[in-house]
Amino acid sequence: MSTHTLQSQNAYYLRMIALVVGAGFCFFVAYHAFAKSIDAPYWQILEGIAAIVFTVGGIACLAFLRNFDTLYIDSETLTVKSVTGSHKKTIALSAITGYTETSHTNKGKTHFELTVYTATGKHRLLSYAYGNYDDLKALLTTGQRHDTAREAELKRNLAWFMGTAFIVIGICMCVAALAVDNNANGPLPALAQVTGVITNQPHISKGSKGSRSVHISLEQYPQFDFVIKRPEYDAMLADDYINYVSPYDTLQLMIEEDDLQMKLTKTKEPSFEKKHAWYYHIDVYGLQDSSRVYLSPAGIVNNQGDHIGLVILGMSGLFSIGMGIVFILRGRNMKVPENATGRT
Repeated sequence: MSTHTLQSQNAYYLRMIALVVGAGFCFFVAYHAFAKSIDAPYWQILEGIAAIVFTVGGIACLAFLRNFDTLYIDSETLTVKSVTGSHKKTIALSAITGYTETSHTNKGKTHFELTVYTATGKHRLLSYAYGNYDDLKALLTTGQRHDTAREAELKRNLAWFMGTAFIVIGICMCVAALAVDNNANGPLPALAQVTGVITNQPHISKGSKGSRSVHISLEQYPQFDFVIKRPEYDAMLADDYINYVSPYDTLQLMIEEDDLQMKLTKTKEPSFEKKHAWYYHIDVYGLQDSSRVYLSPAGIVNNQGDHIGLVILGMSGLFSIGMGIVFILRGRNMKVPENATGRT
């Protein structure tokens, strides 16, 4: 190697730490989701999917760590080493057949991605990863061909990918909004009464975007979580429930008859959905004690017209589809610029 060697000024250590922490978090969540998914008596689909998603996320974080290298460039070669100093590859500068440079803006700051190509492979540099990115780029691209055709193709592919992703997400959001709306407007399921002693302190749980719910634990069925959520929660006298109910009071709950027979009394074979989706979760449609009614099924029916959240979800889905179409049209209309040059 020549005595005049330029070494990359690595500026990616905080990102590496973030990826390691992110991988650890993903694997931690994946482990607990998997443990819950195989919890007796039936495996749970949603927890299993979550375990797979977080496992893939953790692996992706570790895979991204491979993108962080230390570079050494002299008059003849580009040498790539890992952050631990082990040799990964050497590329002769004379073997470089062309390069592309794309950019993206994040939080008002523009980042660049330089890729140099050889007959047998390529190597990518990210501007945020190296403090002397411009110097590295100058040595790698001087006298090399700026492959504008390949660069335009990369931009088109990215636009098509983004557009497709936005459209798929938008369709899923619209379908979800329609499904929830149809379910909310439909008749209540057949209900049955369950009597039990509450063992937890009555409280209101706060979820994302201002959602509220009530969770009830009963002494007779300790493994099950009896839940009042929207739209049932909107029809509930939540303040009265908090003020007048105490632990070890006796409550009467109205739940789905199928939940009673398939989960609590086990007098009916559970359906696939009841077995594998939220098995320990039981929706509550009515709630009262010996002196007060806190939730009436009739009140739920009268309160099912409030669908602001569903409208927002549906509109968000349509907006996402629109953004996807814009990306696809933009990619379709991209042309190879004439006399293009790299960033200087």
